[in-house]
Amino acid sequence: MGKDKAKNLRGPKYNPSSSGEAGTLMGSGSGFIGFSAFSTTLTNATDPDYYQVDPQYQVLLKKLQKKDSTSRLKALEELNKLFADINIESADETSLLSIKSLLHAWEFMYKRLVNDDDRYVRDLASLCLGTLGSRVGKHLGAHMKTLLGPWLFAICDRKDQSVNTALQSFNNIFPEKKRKDVLVFGHDKAIEYLCENLQETPSTIGDSKSIAPEVLQERYERCISNSLLAIEYLIDKTTATTDNQDNTTTTTTTKGVSNEVYENIFQAQFFTFFSSKSSLIRKTSYRVLTTIINKVPGYVDKNFKEMSSKVLGIFSEKDSSTHLYMWEAIISFCKRYKDQAWEGVDARKHVLPRFWALLRSGCYGSYELSYPSIFPFLTFIPSTVIGQGTGFFKEFFTNLFKGVEILDTYKQFANPTTAAANINAITTLKASDHLLVSYLECLIYSCKKYGVGSDKEVNDYLLNGLLENLIIDFFTLENSSWTEGVFINQVWTTMVKLSSFGQENKDALRVLFDNLEKEIEKSLFVANRDESKQDTAASPANLTKVKPIQVDGLLHRLSTLFSIANVQDDQLPFVGEFAQSLFKECCKYLENGQQQQTNAIKCISTIICHYSKVLSGTTIDDSFFNNSIIPSLKQSIEKQDTELINSLISVIAKIFVPQSFDKILSIFLSNGIDSYVYLISLLKNIHSREKLIGFATLDSIIESSIQIEVENQQHHHIIKDLLSVVLFNQYQEYDCLVSEKTLNTVFKWQLNQVQLNLNAILNFPSLEINILSLESFSMLLFSIPTEKQTADQVAIIENLVHDWASLIVYLCHIDCAKYSQSLVSITNSIFKSKYNNCLISNSILSILFKFILNNNYSNIKLLSELSIHLLNNNNNTLVYLFELYEKSQIIQDGIKNVRFSLVKYNITPFNKSLEHCAQNNRSSTDLNLFLKIQQYILITIGSFGFEKVLKTLSHDAIISQLLIGLVSLDSEIIYPINQKTSHDIDDLESFINNGGYQEIKNQFLTSLISSSDLAQQKWFGFMLEKQNTSEYSLNYSIVLSVLFNFINDSSVMQQETKLTILNNLSIDTSSSVSSFKLNLIQSCLPLLVSVKPQLVEEMSNALYKQLLDLPLSIPSTFEPIGISISLLSSIISVCTIIQEETYTINQEQTHILLKTLSTFQQWYHRLLSPLMKDQDNDFEKQMSTPLLTYLLTVCHSIIAKDIYLSANQSLLVKSCLELWSKHSGIDSQYQILIEYQSLKLFNFIISKENSKYIIPVQLYEEFLLNKAGVYLALWISASTKANKIGYGFLSLEIESLLELYLHCFEKIPKSILYKLVVGSDKLDQIFELALFHHKYIQLTSVCLVESYFLETKTEIVRVIEINEDQDPEFLFFSPKFESILLDFELWKQLKNNRDSKYLLTKAIGNLMLWDILMKHYSIQDISKKSNITDYLNVGYKVSTLLSNIFTFAKKDGEIVFKDVQEFPYPNDDINYRQLQPLCSFSIFSLVNYLPSLVRRWADGCSTKITQQVNHFITHYISPYIIRNEITRVNNHKEGLDSTFTVKGSTSTREVIASYEKDEMTISLVLSIPETYPLRILTVEFSKRVGVSENQWKKWLLSMTSLLLTQDGTVLDACLLWKHSLDKHFEGVELCPICYSLFHNGNIPKFQCSTCKNKFHSACIYKWFSTSHKSNCPLCQSQLN
Repeated sequence: MGKDKAKNLRGPKYNPSSSGEAGTLMGSGSGFIGFSAFSTTLTNATDPDYYQVDPQYQVLLKKLQKKDSTSRLKALEELNKLFADINIESADETSLLSIKSLLHAWEFMYKRLVNDDDRYVRDLASLCLGTLGSRVGKHLGAHMKTLLGPWLFAICDRKDQSVNTALQSFNNIFPEKKRKDVLVFGHDKAIEYLCENLQETPSTIGDSKSIAPEVLQERYERCISNSLLAIEYLIDKTTATTDNQDNTTTTTTTKGVSNEVYENIFQAQFFTFFSSKSSLIRKTSYRVLTTIINKVPGYVDKNFKEMSSKVLGIFSEKDSSTHLYMWEAIISFCKRYKDQAWEGVDARKHVLPRFWALLRSGCYGSYELSYPSIFPFLTFIPSTVIGQGTGFFKEFFTNLFKGVEILDTYKQFANPTTAAANINAITTLKASDHLLVSYLECLIYSCKKYGVGSDKEVNDYLLNGLLENLIIDFFTLENSSWTEGVFINQVWTTMVKLSSFGQENKDALRVLFDNLEKEIEKSLFVANRDESKQDTAASPANLTKVKPIQVDGLLHRLSTLFSIANVQDDQLPFVGEFAQSLFKECCKYLENGQQQQTNAIKCISTIICHYSKVLSGTTIDDSFFNNSIIPSLKQSIEKQDTELINSLISVIAKIFVPQSFDKILSIFLSNGIDSYVYLISLLKNIHSREKLIGFATLDSIIESSIQIEVENQQHHHIIKDLLSVVLFNQYQEYDCLVSEKTLNTVFKWQLNQVQLNLNAILNFPSLEINILSLESFSMLLFSIPTEKQTADQVAIIENLVHDWASLIVYLCHIDCAKYSQSLVSITNSIFKSKYNNCLISNSILSILFKFILNNNYSNIKLLSELSIHLLNNNNNTLVYLFELYEKSQIIQDGIKNVRFSLVKYNITPFNKSLEHCAQNNRSSTDLNLFLKIQQYILITIGSFGFEKVLKTLSHDAIISQLLIGLVSLDSEIIYPINQKTSHDIDDLESFINNGGYQEIKNQFLTSLISSSDLAQQKWFGFMLEKQNTSEYSLNYSIVLSVLFNFINDSSVMQQETKLTILNNLSIDTSSSVSSFKLNLIQSCLPLLVSVKPQLVEEMSNALYKQLLDLPLSIPSTFEPIGISISLLSSIISVCTIIQEETYTINQEQTHILLKTLSTFQQWYHRLLSPLMKDQDNDFEKQMSTPLLTYLLTVCHSIIAKDIYLSANQSLLVKSCLELWSKHSGIDSQYQILIEYQSLKLFNFIISKENSKYIIPVQLYEEFLLNKAGVYLALWISASTKANKIGYGFLSLEIESLLELYLHCFEKIPKSILYKLVVGSDKLDQIFELALFHHKYIQLTSVCLVESYFLETKTEIVRVIEINEDQDPEFLFFSPKFESILLDFELWKQLKNNRDSKYLLTKAIGNLMLWDILMKHYSIQDISKKSNITDYLNVGYKVSTLLSNIFTFAKKDGEIVFKDVQEFPYPNDDINYRQLQPLCSFSIFSLVNYLPSLVRRWADGCSTKITQQVNHFITHYISPYIIRNEITRVNNHKEGLDSTFTVKGSTSTREVIASYEKDEMTISLVLSIPETYPLRILTVEFSKRVGVSENQWKKWLLSMTSLLLTQDGTVLDACLLWKHSLDKHFEGVELCPICYSLFHNGNIPKFQCSTCKNKFHSACIYKWFSTSHKSNCPLCQSQLN
């Protein structure tokens, strides 16, 4: 009942007494404020108002003065929470006085915090100020003058988010229109504060004795830098710049702030910071200098000479991090004052030497910033400084070039080979390229302003000296500092600009290229060149001894130049002249020595390939080829000089001379097949194929190549490519270059090659054949158009195609890697467009169809694609396909024996159809083939177009077959065939779920119902006839149901058409309903309800009347009654779904339903009487399925009406459930239906509160135990049988049944399930089913196992102490469960076979059982937990499991555990990728509950694994574990009379436990490390009032030992400590060996008779065995 301290912070509004203006500045909003100083401290003596501050604030303000940053952070966090609770609107006078004192105290404290060494403290201080300001509103105004300076200091803090927090707070508090007024209001006081900061030094900023020098230096730099930036901020925000009308000068005016204030600041000490040793301070000073120049011109004007000297003198700055602001200051000064800027300084002595030094040093590394700034600076240098002649330019460009030597040594710059040629992509340039850009810009500027028309000497120096040497050196020296593309692009742009200055420059550039040509000739054709080159001009080549360029490098650079010239030569015509002149010179060297000839050819090739215009003015004759090219080509091929051959081929292809081409071909012919590679390249490079026709030598080459005996794969490729280039053009169109005679020779040879390969594969499957040859030759053969073939050749090819189809289908289905899948593409090309002969197409289609029938596995997708190609070529082939389909015995038998899932459709089976469902036994092989053919036919005709198909079909039976096949794919039962059929089932499931089945189904049904006269269609009448008379009417009823539902949902069909269809069905209420009619009505019932609701209502009323008139006497037959209640149940169900809220059952109808139910109850019990025992009746046969649906309908109705069943009616429900359970099973479809429907009724009864309406409350638990026990036995039976069926081949009916079992058991209370499981002898079977490879069986098993394990009374491990000298043994409750848990061999098998679904599902079951064990462990008391951990520790069970599953765990990416409470069972098909997060979750669970065992495992792993484990647990598990541990602690509740308390904090990661006993108080603090549980908790006793030092040390050692050796949660550790204290005060001492009170749940009992100390029995026995003696560990006396 203490005082509410927060109440003092509420009361009326508070107005500051210091200034009314201050209050108006705050506006109506709320927000934040912050600033700081560095020497002021808050003490009680200096602050009288401090005593008026609320005590809770006093405590926290004192904590803010502590040295450790952690304390300050915690205090600020708590202060921020308190500030947020302030309510200034309701504060009384006392509270306002307290707030005033608090604000005054905060002024002093914030000045300390704003320059705190911890950036988080600074940030949090600004956050607190923002919170405080947002709560006190206008009351902060009186303190703004004091706070503004520190606040601006915080805003300008350059460290991370501190700047953001302070600025955001300022903007939130003050409206935008008032911010400037606030700055003006507090301006003078803020400037005073900031100027005081500027007086600080490293020695005065803090205590040098207690603070490290580097910390003091950082604090000092931050103080000066932030203060200068804050002054700049004030200047920028409180001044306004106005341009005069003449735009020549600018003046600056301020609102309420005098420039003299700033002038005094800068006059005092500003320039001293230019020489500071701190680069941060210098950089900030340069930045402020720019602001001074632009915003405070008055100061600059008064101190212009000094300012000029200081600004232009800062070129001496060597720290590259400061150069951005250095250049901004210099450029701003020069731009503003132009030539006047140089009047007050001696440029030659004071400025230029420093500038030259900057250039020579490569701008000290700031190349990206400095080089772009050099050109603007050069433009501001006045002519008086530059002077006459070339002196200035020689110095400038020489020093600029010397920077290259420095830049080339920087390894971090971009690689020249990868730098972009586009100069605009600056970020990709290397350092020297930035220099080049600046160099050329300055050269252009200098030439334009000081050269052309002004000073010829300067112009000659710039062009004939600098530029010429730069270009010639680039093309003649090996090592270049420039990126090739950048250099040539920049030089080209430079020459274009220079040539635009006048004819004089054009002439100079033409001379430049004449000289360049001479130098290039020397590089190409002079044998011995000088290894070093000296020149008087400034050039990087002069800096070091350089090597002449290699020929390949020279040609590569020339190619880049010519590529640009080829597009833009109109800009620089002399470059084209240079190319032509160089070409002519190279031609002269073709007949010279070998090396000169080679270089000439390479150069000619380079020019021709990259500058095509060179040939426009050049005449090439035969002599050029005969005397130069042909001899060179022959020689180079003989020597296999690939590089030279490629150059010659380029020349020949570009300069095609028909008269010499035969001679060139002869060279290849004489050198054999290896030289054909170059011939192929030559033929491809000649773009005009018409020039190549008619060369006899080319025919000879082709004929000789096909006669060569191929020796290797390379030769196969050569022949293939040669034939391809000869027969087809670049667009793969037939364009033959050889004569018809040669073509015939090739054609016959190709036919022979293909036939040989086909025969070899078919006759000798194991023979290693050349599949490459088959691919290449067959592709060429089948690509030649039919019109190019003779009649004999066409006949041969027809036979060949037939053989090819058989072969390709065979090859694509065998598991043989030597056959390439690319054969499929060859076949596609054949089938698509070439051979559309109907007989051939039908023959091939027959092959494909028979392959499906005759093979266990067939690639339906491949076969469908091939069939589609055939159908697109010939419409008659489609007719033949349906002939094959209709006549297939598999299809005919499948249509008769197809078995749909009865649980999926609202169709009640009766009479013969019911018997058919129960007795039908089918061949699983035939069924599999039936489904594969349906899949194949639907994919094929679906791609062809259903509308076209329907027009083609002539037999109505085919459409019905297609409809049945369509529905069967979605609802058929699937049994296993053998291991190989898993591919078929996987393919089928993929097709249904992801392969477009639904789209095909919708297209087919839409095509069927698109006809306006659907009711008159013969196939529709055929379906109705079969439904009404056929033995298999049930199947046709289900198909019709699918069709009618589609019609009902379709928007294609008009309402009138739907009505016409229903009228033709002859459905009315006048005649009695047969079982066939019942199925028909049920199939179209949704359509009836939508289109003819009145008819449905009449039928419903008629049925109610029939039920009302039922006699009490037992009828002779129950079939009519069963039909009636089935139809009525269907009507109620469908109307409820379709009409929703508009449909209701009235009171009278409900009465009829219940009366009928009572009648059924009387009949049933009479039939069970001894008098009726020997009489035949068909109640069970005819009423089982109708009564099931009827009972469910009645139950729904009574619950909706809030009506309870009578005792007799309830008894009927229980009796029927008992009867139906006897006939349940999965051996027949009928049994499955009965079991599913009865289970569905049971599921409804136990859902929500339904049971009280159906079963009397006092009998419900007995009913639940009885029926749940029956269904448990049925589930075990069904699951066991399903296990024998095999993985992945369960029917949809069994699938639905197993899913319903899961839902039922999940709804049954765990206490009931526990009784069932304990009372059953099937517990081991349930454990085994947890490993079964089916989702619902696995989850149901886990649900049952959980009910057993999550009972606290379940004891799974018992400790057996055999004798005193042996360790205790552990007895596990179930050997079967234990064997499953410890099946570690499973993980080794899975590691070798990760795609095995059998092993994957088994592994998931294993992990789920481990998860259940951990949940069981979590709910046990401490003693039982100890038994489990000791059991798991024996044999290193947990370590072995972790070692196995860690290999599979997902260890990268974000893994989220925080929201996962249950085992995350995968929803999709099980695969290896889904197992990974499950393993991660299991590791998380083990770490959460067994940290000690996990820590022991991690310590024992290899170094590599340990690193992975540490990273994985620390990053992905520890944060959630820590959060969960603290949440668990805070959720713990002790009894009302308990003196033990425990609480935790997520921010501090601490758990505090307090224990009180009489006058004694003990507080335990457990600190959780970030890497918990890899690192254990640290223990500290914060309070130990009334406890001796010795006892305290014992407890500390005990707790440390507990955390190291015991498993469990942090809460467990605290509770165990509490129990230890309880026992201590009861007189029980700690065991002196393990320093723990409990061991396996036992306290120390073994007592030494001498020293009276007590030990745990296990500990003393351990002592005996390890020490090999039986003495007391303490007194060493003999123990008995």
